[in-house]
Amino acid sequence: MIIISDTSPITSLLAVNHIHLLQDLYGLVTIPEGVRQELLRVKSRRPEIENLLSEGWLQVKPITDQELFKKIFVDLDQGESEAITLGLELCWLLVIAHPQPLSR
Repeated sequence: MIIISDTSPITSLLAVNHIHLLQDLYGLVTIPEGVRQELLRVKSRRPEIENLLSEGWLQVKPITDQELFKKIFVDLDQGESEAITLGLELCWLLVIAHPQPLSR
């Protein structure tokens, strides 16, 4: 099963200390490079994100279809656009996205 996540589900689960749910539910979760960049932009979370990436269950995979990305990027942000592009490239099963962070 290929699971691809956008930034919001990860940051939302980190905010409520339930990031383990992604690993518990799906085992391996893939994010595109744009999502990794968005996650690392929050300096206070950077060590936590780097730790998640080093654990191996959250893996980064770059997109290859730049033309498809450009078409999607017109209406969405970079992370969402890359997540959808990567999902289409990998014949996705599930892309996890949430338009706004969950509140506590």
